[in-house]
Amino acid sequence: MELITYLLKVSACTVLFFAFYLLVLRRLTFFKINRFYLLFTLLLSFAIPTLKFTIEREVAEIPTVYTPIEALSNEIEVAQQPLSKQLDFAPAVEEDFDWYSPLTYLYFGIVGCLLSIAIWRILQLVKYTKNGAERINGLKIVPKTAGFTNCSFFNYVFIDNESLTSAELQVLLKHEQVHAKQLHSIDKVLLIIIKAFLWFNPVVYLYDKALEQAHEYEADEATSQSFGTEQYANLLLRLAIAKSEMPLVHNFVKSPIKERIKMLFNSKSKNMKKMMYLLALPIGLGLLWGFTVKVVNVSNPPKVTKEKLVAINKVPLSKHLWGKSLKGKVKSILKTEVGEILNFKYGETTVEIYNHALGKVKVGDELLVTISGTVNDITVTDKKGNFIRKLEKPCYLMSELSRLDGTILYQIKTPAIKADSLHTEASNLNAQDTIKTQKQKNLERKREFEAFRKSPEYAKKVQEMKDVNGKTFTGVVGDDYDNGRGIFGKGKLFTVGNTVYILEKGFAKQDIFKSIAKNDKIEVKVDYSSFNKDIPYLMVAPKTITKDGKLLYTAPARPTPKQYAFLYEANKARYAWSVIKAIDKNSDGTIKKIVLNDNGFTINLNVAAQKFKSKDFKVGNSVIVKFFGEKLVAKNTYTTDKMIVLYSWPKKYELRNNTLYNRFYEIDGTQKIAENNKSSSKEIGSSVKPKLLKSTSLTVDTKSDIVYARNVIMQIGGNQLQADEIIWDKINETITSKNASITSKAGIISSESIIYDLKKGTYKAIQAKGDIVKVKNEISYSAKDSTKFDRLNQIVYLYGKAEVSTKDNSFQGSSIAFNKKTNTIKVNGASIYDKKLKTMVKADSMYMNINTLKGVLFGVTTSTSK
Repeated sequence: MELITYLLKVSACTVLFFAFYLLVLRRLTFFKINRFYLLFTLLLSFAIPTLKFTIEREVAEIPTVYTPIEALSNEIEVAQQPLSKQLDFAPAVEEDFDWYSPLTYLYFGIVGCLLSIAIWRILQLVKYTKNGAERINGLKIVPKTAGFTNCSFFNYVFIDNESLTSAELQVLLKHEQVHAKQLHSIDKVLLIIIKAFLWFNPVVYLYDKALEQAHEYEADEATSQSFGTEQYANLLLRLAIAKSEMPLVHNFVKSPIKERIKMLFNSKSKNMKKMMYLLALPIGLGLLWGFTVKVVNVSNPPKVTKEKLVAINKVPLSKHLWGKSLKGKVKSILKTEVGEILNFKYGETTVEIYNHALGKVKVGDELLVTISGTVNDITVTDKKGNFIRKLEKPCYLMSELSRLDGTILYQIKTPAIKADSLHTEASNLNAQDTIKTQKQKNLERKREFEAFRKSPEYAKKVQEMKDVNGKTFTGVVGDDYDNGRGIFGKGKLFTVGNTVYILEKGFAKQDIFKSIAKNDKIEVKVDYSSFNKDIPYLMVAPKTITKDGKLLYTAPARPTPKQYAFLYEANKARYAWSVIKAIDKNSDGTIKKIVLNDNGFTINLNVAAQKFKSKDFKVGNSVIVKFFGEKLVAKNTYTTDKMIVLYSWPKKYELRNNTLYNRFYEIDGTQKIAENNKSSSKEIGSSVKPKLLKSTSLTVDTKSDIVYARNVIMQIGGNQLQADEIIWDKINETITSKNASITSKAGIISSESIIYDLKKGTYKAIQAKGDIVKVKNEISYSAKDSTKFDRLNQIVYLYGKAEVSTKDNSFQGSSIAFNKKTNTIKVNGASIYDKKLKTMVKADSMYMNINTLKGVLFGVTTSTSK
């Protein structure tokens, strides 16, 4: 598609440039200038579409406004675990048939044929030049009585001695000498090549004719000055013959005789008319503006006078899109070993969405997508399990994807509910139980896995994977295996010598297991393998399975993921993973230029103005770069002098342009996205409803209209409820939960039982003795010098011995910015005092959420107990 677009732009340039020549310049007698104009504009037509310029138009920065929490609804919308769903590690599916591919092959096929014909004609000319030639005034005279005669190619002149007198021969040689000295044959060869590539463009054939006329006019003018205009015109008339079939030569009388004779007797154009060539400049500038210049709006943030805090840590995606439908267009598709990531543009904002509709979406599609949540840590590994690449940030998940005509491409199916059964165990819900909360369980699982990852057993399993991947084994099929973890925990035991493996059903088509039985001897070529600490055997994914010489199964080939030079963030910054190819430094050690190259794409970072000095980055290092203002200077090669930040990978070192970084990112690292960009999307169904995000079991008593569920994560308005068990009474509109926690703007409350009143939108937590737990996290603040309050953004600025105090902690510093909306604080000269543990930590600066105590501390100086 890019090739077709490029050729159409080239053709458009040739049309405008030649139209100007035809209307204004054709009748001027400045033949050399006309020749230069035709050649230059023809070559310029090929160059203009390759140029790329970006003009940045600064606009006032619009503060980011967070989407308010909608009112509670009495209805519930059940979704199929969008936040906890594991990604299927399956190869990316090929896109639909690309109709542009045959056009590309057809185009280059015709180009190849035309070039072959041109080469054949050149070889024919070369053959005739070997017949013996006589030198006269630097010309090589080749006698020829048949075919193309009385013509020239470079300094070879083919003449018919029998049809010319001695005087006529002198005139012809003078004419052809002009062609040879002015190198007109180079123009002929160049036009043959250009016509081969623009064979579909009729204007290029007019260019060829006009250029040949300019050649003849130029040669006629010089020859007539030596022999006389009338005598030369008579010779042209006498030698008038049919056109030659050899387009590479200059035939003495090939061009229209009438036009040439008229031009001989025309009066010369005045020198003042040379100014008319300047009228072509507006055409060239217009084409440059239309085809090469892109105007983008960039924020112009206010000047920052105070010290900025830096947060390199990865920040989760905003939750304000959850449950909302976006209408937009697919800009590009990143194919990885874990699936497809759509760069989806809605309005002026681009977000990354994991594509569940494999093979049904292509670049340019206009779609309607409903966001269900986010997913973290998408990684790419090779077949041996070695880490290759990891997406730098999370992406959104979809619950529904459809075309604008209503065709549904993907939709989460709500699990069937047994309406005639009653979950008897749920009725025993007891607030007195002492089971650990879900949060504690998750923490324990994480600690167990970290301990396993550092154990000798883990290292042994990794080595076993490397030893079997890609190898072929002959062994005996054993019993069925099921670890109770679904399809990826089922398979057949496969014994090779004294070693037992699992041929897991999740990796191959389950149909093949009907063709093998216990005690069958089969040959398996391993594609890749995996292991789990709860499974005693290594799980292998077969590439091929053979039994008695018959091939039973072949794993589908994994297509090569489509590569892109870079991707776009929602704030319009570009980012890319790459490898340092070269670092160019000045004599004083400052970095002048960094060249990145990976997967065939090159990015040149011109950073001389920043005067970076660093020994941490070396050739061969893997890096992440963020930038904008790039220019395509060659195929797959970009250059920019607007690098925002360069990180080492894994993130340890960085080179940062603070001015540009502050334009695109907040202090805590979140992207700056103007509100007008956000609100330009069409949001459908944005009313908040209670949503069941995760559960391991779900049962409904239709008579009592009561829902029972286990291991629940539920979104209720602006709060998130996690519980081991819940009973939802739809008639009385209450949710009673066991071993539960609620996360809200006011903080996190955990209790053995939490009762949620959906009518009032309130909840209460009950401990074992039945006491009501105070949910509200009271916050107080003070300052010695001054206190300022930004009512629009709900931010309190404290200066001079500033302090923000909660029930459990006290935050102190020389200055504090406290955001009451998000309950986050930014502190300079910071100290944190834990009232329960009686400990204090001091740091140069910090950014933290005072409820969750998650944040970043910079320059930690002391940690003491009091």
